[in-house]
Amino acid sequence: FAKDKGRYQVTHREEDIGKFRTPSLRDVMFTGPWMHDGSSKDIPQVLVNYNKGGLGHADELVRPLQLSRRELKELKAFLEAISSPPVIFTPPVLPD
Repeated sequence: FAKDKGRYQVTHREEDIGKFRTPSLRDVMFTGPWMHDGSSKDIPQVLVNYNKGGLGHADELVRPLQLSRRELKELKAFLEAISSPPVIFTPPVLPD
């Protein structure tokens, strides 16, 4: 965590050290790998990680979520519900 200075690498402002832009959760199931450094390969891994308090990926202010197995399952279902696979667009073939 200490090696990645976050937004500071873009803005060069001291107050941005350790800050990261968080993208929308829309379609999150199809946007991996996750975490600012791509270290999580699937959403269940991310959920377990944050349920335990971030495990080295988060600011010291991040606390364990302490969600039950059922709550983790429901959270994953919610993330699946707001995700849809990318639309593959095939341009129409125009007649000569």
